[in-house]
Amino acid sequence: MKKTTPKKFAVALYESLAGATKSEIDERLKAFVQLLARNKALKKSDKIIRMFIEYYNSQEKILAVEVISPALLTAAERSTIADNLHKQLQKKIELRELVQPDLLGGIKIKYADTVIDGTLATRLKSMAQKINQ
Repeated sequence: MKKTTPKKFAVALYESLAGATKSEIDERLKAFVQLLARNKALKKSDKIIRMFIEYYNSQEKILAVEVISPALLTAAERSTIADNLHKQLQKKIELRELVQPDLLGGIKIKYADTVIDGTLATRLKSMAQKINQ
């Protein structure tokens, strides 16, 4: 018998929840956990959840974006970053903010395979390289 992959479980979960009401979602989630138990797949639940989030985001055109800064961003800064990325990428933006107090200034933005490094340290290194050429 073929084993069901975590991705197939994740896609099936997404499809079963699409358009469901709150009470239907609760019932379908319970049934899904029972399905995992019957298929001895509960130990795969962490991977299934990660795959579900990836699939959900791709279907709903949501882009998870990590913003690294030396301090918490203001609501206006978060909004500006999300709005600009939305305009450029045509996706809903879901910001995840990480604070790295050791950064001198600026921010680093990561999404998919892209890194935009606007930190002060990177800018200073770039200037030093140009001076030393």
